[in-house]
Amino acid sequence: MPFGLINVSATFQRMMDEIFKKQLVRNLEVYVDDMIVKSKTSNNHCFLISQRGIEADPSQIRAISEMKDPSSIKEVQHLTGCIAALRRFIPQASKKCSSFFKVIKEASRNKKLLWDDQCKESFEAIKAFLTSPPVLARALPRETLKVYISASDGSVASVLVKDVEEREAPVYYVSYTLKDAETRYPHVEKLVYALVVASRKLCHYFQGRMIKVMTNQPLKRILHKPDMTGRLAAWTVELSQFHIEYSPRNAVKSQVLSDFDVECQFDNPIIEESSFPQKAWVLYVDGSSTSSSGGAGVILISPEGFKIQQALKFSFPVTNNVAEYEALLAGLRLAIELEVKILEIFGDSQLIEKQLQGEFKAHDARMLTYLKLAMSLLEKVQSWTTKNICREDNQWADALSKLASSVVTMSEAIYVEERKFPSIDLDSPSSNMLKVNEISSIADWHQPLLEYILQNKLPQDKNKARSISYKVKNYCVLENKLYRRGLVDPLLLCIGPEDSRLSMVEVHTGICGDHLGGKNLALKIVRQGLFWPTMRSDCEKIVRKCKSCQLYGSVSHQPSVEIIPVTNPCPFFQWGIDIVGPFPKSKNQAQYIVVAVDYATKWVEARPLAKIREKEMIEFFDGIHCVQIWGTKNHCN
Repeated sequence: MPFGLINVSATFQRMMDEIFKKQLVRNLEVYVDDMIVKSKTSNNHCFLISQRGIEADPSQIRAISEMKDPSSIKEVQHLTGCIAALRRFIPQASKKCSSFFKVIKEASRNKKLLWDDQCKESFEAIKAFLTSPPVLARALPRETLKVYISASDGSVASVLVKDVEEREAPVYYVSYTLKDAETRYPHVEKLVYALVVASRKLCHYFQGRMIKVMTNQPLKRILHKPDMTGRLAAWTVELSQFHIEYSPRNAVKSQVLSDFDVECQFDNPIIEESSFPQKAWVLYVDGSSTSSSGGAGVILISPEGFKIQQALKFSFPVTNNVAEYEALLAGLRLAIELEVKILEIFGDSQLIEKQLQGEFKAHDARMLTYLKLAMSLLEKVQSWTTKNICREDNQWADALSKLASSVVTMSEAIYVEERKFPSIDLDSPSSNMLKVNEISSIADWHQPLLEYILQNKLPQDKNKARSISYKVKNYCVLENKLYRRGLVDPLLLCIGPEDSRLSMVEVHTGICGDHLGGKNLALKIVRQGLFWPTMRSDCEKIVRKCKSCQLYGSVSHQPSVEIIPVTNPCPFFQWGIDIVGPFPKSKNQAQYIVVAVDYATKWVEARPLAKIREKEMIEFFDGIHCVQIWGTKNHCN
């Protein structure tokens, strides 16, 4: 078999179907990587099915238990073959047999078998485990099953279980030895690969039922990442054909599963992402107020030294303290937008520093409102500190604030923004705080998808739940917002009915709108980064309702259907003539038939003839009644 080819699995399946076509379904089941033989006598069974469940064949276990330590390569291969026959009952079978495979490779290279202590320990451990093998449960059709997955340095494994009377019973153990390149996968990718291997080997269990993956790792979030590429993207597409849900792993309810967990050990400790120290970002803020205008300067510096400079110009009257708070709020919004976790804030306002630290109280209603808004934004930062510095140390931010108030000019590239309104509503202090990340409570088409991705919540209707589980693979969530991802397109923000109506009106009749047609309008909205399922039909409806398009749009005079040319201007103007025969002679020795058909009305005239001569043809046309009424014959074909 050419196992390097892509279509080797399909070729093998077709070959096995052809070879065993008489035994298929009757006493044999053939899969891509497995064959099941059914027999009526227990002597021919690899495992036994009883009321207790699926049990391993005692003769198979006895053959391994009575086997001595191998002394040749052939005996080691025989041992691995016997273990492979019982791999369904042995958790982490690949990991336990890894030392055997190493011995076979070294023996084939050095022409000498070295059965070391590690091989002896593995062999004795397998014998000890087979003294009390597990009894596997039988999975019923459409029954929900659970999958526990694990990964070690050189192998991945999984176990398929079902709930039986408040306990979990194993159904199938799967293990796989990683290749050289696969051993260097990150730990989380190994867990995803373990799930992929289980879905490939147990495809008949995964199809037609819901599979719950019990894990404490963020596999669902990893498989829904928007920037996912490479093997993770391929695995996500492969797993999307199954109905898979991810649930947190609870306490293990079976001793067999506890043994499965204990065997999942690593030679090297796993370094979690949180163990790396995170460096702080630095934020400099300063506000400036003059008699004519006010401004603020913000400088945000990354741990690598990248600098973001922003100058704000206020079109409303401000005091020095208000300008300082506006600068602080602008810097915090910029840091939150960049997902900063650790932030160090520097400013030359001692009042704001002490109020943030809780040493000073804000008695003024306006200052209290600014303080509450600043604290609500700081809650979105994992860790933050504030420090008061002198004006000389904060001269760069001070220069930015003066730039915004049109006092100083600078040559570097700076983001300049004009604020026409303050961050708070001064007229209503009770409702002055901004609503950050406000989520609409109106249910729309993307709300069930958000609930499934964020909360793993599905509707009660089975058809709707199945539809959402299939659609969710095309979507991801960033900052509590749903995005649709494509193969080559950028992420498209999913919007609801109200936002979709506003976007169509703005793109169609807005400042830059050019009153496009339905199809082009939908494409332009996609280029703006927006999406909803009924985009094409909604755009066509709004174009048909646009009054300007109806009044001033170009009228197409092209017919809706293809025009068929008329070859005859009036009835009986053009005829088609044909002669049929010879037939057996009939009355008056007639053996031919002359037929004439009008092109316009399809009127038919026919006459039997004994001979085909000019005289008979002239008499035929002179005798046509329609020609005598409408006129002479003009065209005859």
